[in-house]
Amino acid sequence: MTLQEYFRYALNHLNTAGLKNCSFEARSLICQVLKLSTEDFIIFRERPLEDKDIHKLNRALERRCKKEPLAKIVGIKEFWGLPFKVNEYTLDPRPDSETLVEAVLKSIKDKNDPLKILDLGTGSGCLILSLLHELKNAYALAIDICDRALAIALENARLLSLEKRCALKKSNWFDNICGTFDMIISNPPYIPEKQLEELGRELHYDPKLALTPGPTGLESYRAILKDMHNFMEPKTKVFFEMGWDQSHSISKIIEQQGFIVRAIHPDLANRPRVIEFNR
Repeated sequence: MTLQEYFRYALNHLNTAGLKNCSFEARSLICQVLKLSTEDFIIFRERPLEDKDIHKLNRALERRCKKEPLAKIVGIKEFWGLPFKVNEYTLDPRPDSETLVEAVLKSIKDKNDPLKILDLGTGSGCLILSLLHELKNAYALAIDICDRALAIALENARLLSLEKRCALKKSNWFDNICGTFDMIISNPPYIPEKQLEELGRELHYDPKLALTPGPTGLESYRAILKDMHNFMEPKTKVFFEMGWDQSHSISKIIEQQGFIVRAIHPDLANRPRVIEFNR
């Protein structure tokens, strides 16, 4: 079987499974499993596949047809143009989350400032490591409650040669943190518990702890905000990702804790996605 023949085989199976963008899906699966570039896929499309490659592809195809995200199958996902390792203990980085990176960068007048940044609930580390990649003199503390997620974040920091500027620590929000920061970022769990079943099956492969904090979806924001003053300088800026329909509720919680909402940043679909505030 050639590469092109396997592409048609995969395309048929993905179509039968009811997946969308099947041509893109089939090509992405083949390229990522076999570690090929798009150019390689085109140039070597008549290349015969070895039995071991067909076996690897079949296992990946079977998992994808069951709606398991490709990133979880191959263990890597691109975010902000950078490669990030992921596993079952981390959320897959999503394009909408790049809104937070963009919002932070727009708020900084001098990208060379030696900023101290805190990332609450880092997961794979995609947010903070993307920022450190752009801010060459910044340093960060990234925390998570899950040891396995922190291990992946450390791998990603090393992969991007950022481990010397990103300390990682196990903490339940602010429990094991001291000091103050110039900037605080977070993509906390924010999906109401009952909504999880209504969302796509692919979310079932993400850790529930990183998706929902409880019945309302607002529990994480309340837990973070009640202690946040202690870790802020007068000019500290804070950026939270949120659900597109939560901006009003979260703005109220923020203002009740004595903060001022400065901006709400829209995502790729022009929906409210990131809220920016300070004292």
